[in-house]
Amino acid sequence: FARTVESIRRGTEYQGKNLLYVSGLNVDIAAFDSYPETTYFIPWAAHIQLNNPGSDEYIHPLEQQQLFAKLMKQSSINKDQVDLKGEIGRMLQAPRYDIYTPR
Repeated sequence: FARTVESIRRGTEYQGKNLLYVSGLNVDIAAFDSYPETTYFIPWAAHIQLNNPGSDEYIHPLEQQQLFAKLMKQSSINKDQVDLKGEIGRMLQAPRYDIYTPR
């Protein structure tokens, strides 16, 4: 995490852009009884960069407690949420194209 954040800060590729980099731990839960296997992501730390000159609020990474508090303040409703099953269905119904390469 620290190495990636330092690369982001030193590089020019992300300057002037909004960026959220979250580091965490994936916990795999085995299937049991009638419950399927699942994976939980536990956020550990985050680097937030805002496209706002002079915004020093996030100059240091957010540690787990601070990150958790900010995440819990967010709405659980995503106005930009996509219906993945519906979109995959639309993709399967779309016409197929044959793509050829020159020989």
